[in-house]
Amino acid sequence: MPSEENYVVGRNPVLEALKAGRELNKAWILERQPGRGRDQRLQQIEDLLKEAGVIIHYSPRAALDKLSPDLPHQGVVVQLAAQAYVDARQLLDQWESEGKAALILILDEIQDGHNLGACLRVADGAGIDLVVIPERRSASLDQFVAKSSAGAIEYVPVAREVNLTRLILDLKDRGYWIYGAAGEGAQDYSQVDYRGKAVLVIGNEGKGISPKLRDHCDFLVKIPMWGQVNSLNASVACGVIAFEAARQRHGQCQAGSQEAGQLQD
Repeated sequence: MPSEENYVVGRNPVLEALKAGRELNKAWILERQPGRGRDQRLQQIEDLLKEAGVIIHYSPRAALDKLSPDLPHQGVVVQLAAQAYVDARQLLDQWESEGKAALILILDEIQDGHNLGACLRVADGAGIDLVVIPERRSASLDQFVAKSSAGAIEYVPVAREVNLTRLILDLKDRGYWIYGAAGEGAQDYSQVDYRGKAVLVIGNEGKGISPKLRDHCDFLVKIPMWGQVNSLNASVACGVIAFEAARQRHGQCQAGSQEAGQLQD
């Protein structure tokens, strides 16, 4: 089992974690047996997890035994988030009252934890105000992502949304321009203006931005390529576009006015 600090095992500990409002990434619950009803206490836990918006995986007993070989799981194991998620609408309302033109990064179904962690490092370095990930079909803020982010997870607000399309429509109503990264984009990423209320959308490692989100982008931007491989890793593409946005929004630094950051492995 991964570090016990990252998991809560057993019915009472899980109930206490829910009562305490702990941020939970996902849960594994014993799958229903054919012809048998759900144990009442386990059903209560399942209902509370659903109310809290926790992703639930229904698993055979052998899978739960493997997740928790040393502790009695009693049919339920939950994974704690390495960092609490923020409320995107609350932040947007706050920025609107302050007159702030925020820079937001939406990561559409980034499933590799290393990529998500690397994107958080980019977000911190480029001064991105908020990162948004979908509630499902995405890597989440677990310990692996925390490590891959090299500490950036502590500084970058991350929101988890059930419906990214609904969020994008809300952002457009609030005056944000939506820039989606796509290899077939009509415009060079460096030739658009990111200086106002701006949202960068980076797609899944394999499929790119989903068609629904793509349809709501105001601009599809591309990164010119001159080699034989015509695509970039999601976190690399994120870095290229995010730092161009940062350059425009903050201006070029004077030579010698800012120390160069050290590269990390």
